[in-house]
Amino acid sequence: MKRFMCLVLALLLPISALPAFAETLPELPLSAELYERDFTLPAGQKLAVYSAPDAASLRGANGMAALSTNGAVRVLGREGNWLLVEYAIDAEHDRVGYVDASLYPQAAEVAPLRFSSLTATAKRDAEVTDDPLLSHAKLTTLKAGERVTWLGTLGEWAYVAGKNWRGFVPVSSLKLDETASDFTAYPAEEGEDYTMFEVLKLHYDENHQVYAVVGQYERIGMDDDCYCPEYTEEIFTYPLAEGFQAAMINSMYLPENEDEWLLLQPTVDLYRWWIAACLPDAPLDTVLRFDYDYPELEWDERDTNFWFFTTRIVLNDAGEIVYMEYEYVPWG
Repeated sequence: MKRFMCLVLALLLPISALPAFAETLPELPLSAELYERDFTLPAGQKLAVYSAPDAASLRGANGMAALSTNGAVRVLGREGNWLLVEYAIDAEHDRVGYVDASLYPQAAEVAPLRFSSLTATAKRDAEVTDDPLLSHAKLTTLKAGERVTWLGTLGEWAYVAGKNWRGFVPVSSLKLDETASDFTAYPAEEGEDYTMFEVLKLHYDENHQVYAVVGQYERIGMDDDCYCPEYTEEIFTYPLAEGFQAAMINSMYLPENEDEWLLLQPTVDLYRWWIAACLPDAPLDTVLRFDYDYPELEWDERDTNFWFFTTRIVLNDAGEIVYMEYEYVPWG
């Protein structure tokens, strides 16, 4: 009888009087799209949570997913009147989803999410989860051959959008679809055009947002099975277009499982991608030192940390880069 009365009293208590199940959240892997924003939801409220910014979208916990703002909550960004949040359920279970923030005028101050719109195809069946960092609890299933929009990447997890849901699947379960765009090439006076663009330097502002890249066009030939690059003499600086997106290699380092190397994933932020792919232990305010800025003999002496990466690019009529894709070139 006493246990029953305690349960009734707990159900009648306001949310502010109920203890939070967990007070901390796991550390977020470095991501160009999903990271903590400086915003706190008002305490003492219970909010319905949806997998996508739509009240008709799939909802976790058998359609009952909800959070208490008295518990541990991390705001990851805004999409219209919706906030993407991560919240603790218990010590072994989190959830990532959307809450309606239309009742909070101050939520308009949260920076909008910057997602990719590249499409990908599932290489195999994969369970979709809304908890990529702890339990990996199943939200739905992505079937082999299904196409999704790859919005962003969180460590080994791809954040994707299906028909009426958003969630996480392993990066290794997806393959980015080929783009329909024609890549920009530099015409050669003689011989073949220069079809690749070697990025030599990133221009970024005080917020570490890349706004332009420096590079040169390149073409390759094979001599005794060795990589033989030929470059244009001219160096180009191209601004990034509004809505810029890229498909870049997941890591510059060979992993233990070689099948997990050279996987392309979308990104909208070249600075954060470079840190994650090349300098994963560096702080996010790292000052990049570019080989391009010094004579080659001084590269080791200067301890530069940005050499180059080879891409193909798409320019718009204004000479801005709309799309960039990493191009693997074997070195013999």
